[in-house]
Amino acid sequence: MTSIIDYIAQMNAELDRKEFDIRRFDELLEDLYALKDPDIIQPLLGIFRDGFAYEEAFWSVLHAIESFDTKVYFKELLSGIYSQKIGSKDWLGILLSRIANSPQHRGTFLRMLDEFTGVGVRSELYEAMLAATEDIATENMRELQDSFNILLRKH
Repeated sequence: MTSIIDYIAQMNAELDRKEFDIRRFDELLEDLYALKDPDIIQPLLGIFRDGFAYEEAFWSVLHAIESFDTKVYFKELLSGIYSQKIGSKDWLGILLSRIANSPQHRGTFLRMLDEFTGVGVRSELYEAMLAATEDIATENMRELQDSFNILLRKH
């Protein structure tokens, strides 16, 4: 059986090829996702790259990540942000925008963020998330950013 690390290595190799093959990338993603293991979330967060010509590949990754249980996904996302395992500021902004656009998800995310271990950890998370979303000017994102700021001042 192929390990998560092997799948991620193959996916990164595919992304680095001069002639990117979206079908091969999607096959690898499907095989990896078939493991139904939440341990794939953080390595997949590291796959994202800013300015990649075939960004549709990353939408498939995003949908795979989002298909996990919400609390599992958010826990892995917060851990990935804190440990700087996310490969792209732009895609982090997209992930956070999608959370901001869903009142239910936004509330769950903010509660989990508020409970995340350690004040220093939360401060670093808020700052990373504010930096990733500074150029996103939607009402929902402003509400999420305001919540980040309130939580930051609270701790």
